[in-house]
Amino acid sequence: MSASGMLAIYPDSPSVDLARTLDLSGYSWKGVATAELVNRLQPVDGWMGAVVCCDDDPEGGWALCRALRKLDR
Repeated sequence: MSASGMLAIYPDSPSVDLARTLDLSGYSWKGVATAELVNRLQPVDGWMGAVVCCDDDPEGGWALCRALRKLDR
């Protein structure tokens, strides 16, 4: 079964394990480097969801979450 829609992944270079798991599960995804890019790269039908890792850059991860939340209004 294939998932519909696209996931935003932060940081834009996900781990090999995460990328493989998403691919094998049928998810479409796009790496997003900054909160500003989440708007610019948003698919026509919007983001289906997001996987955000805040380990290395907590402020950047939270900024991305806030940007996604603003798109949901």
